[in-house]
Amino acid sequence: MTFAPESNYTPERVRQLCEGVLKDDSAESLKEISTFMSNPTQRWRSAYGALSISEQALLTALLDFDEAAYLNQLKQAYEQRIRHEQTSCLPCATAISRLEHSFIRVSRSYLGAEIVDFRHPSLRDMLLEQLRDNSNARKRYIELTTPAGLAALMRGLAHTKD
Repeated sequence: MTFAPESNYTPERVRQLCEGVLKDDSAESLKEISTFMSNPTQRWRSAYGALSISEQALLTALLDFDEAAYLNQLKQAYEQRIRHEQTSCLPCATAISRLEHSFIRVSRSYLGAEIVDFRHPSLRDMLLEQLRDNSNARKRYIELTTPAGLAALMRGLAHTKD
């Protein structure tokens, strides 16, 4: 039995493993552990599907940036997306608060500005795979993104091809 690379052992993944996968030391349980550790994207898909439209919009807006986004830039990208929603959406600060420590991390740059990034690279990969595989989602993303976001999407899609 082999396990995923060491980079998959984040605090969130260990918590999920302890709360949802570890049962006993049977062969079946060990297989479930191996599957869990080798496939972080499946867990992200399930968790992402349970999020509100606002939270999903915030994560999609984060794709507009190659790396971490300055909070004010992310807020602009988020508001661009929710402006077109038919339902009421959360304020950006609330969406960030709900996603912090699970999907995203908020930190400060060396100059003191707040920056936001995905907690784990596999989450970005999962979102890019969804855009690659779903033409409607991809079209909507392209309609709402900035030129920089489109460039980031093209680079990201190039990296997720099989």
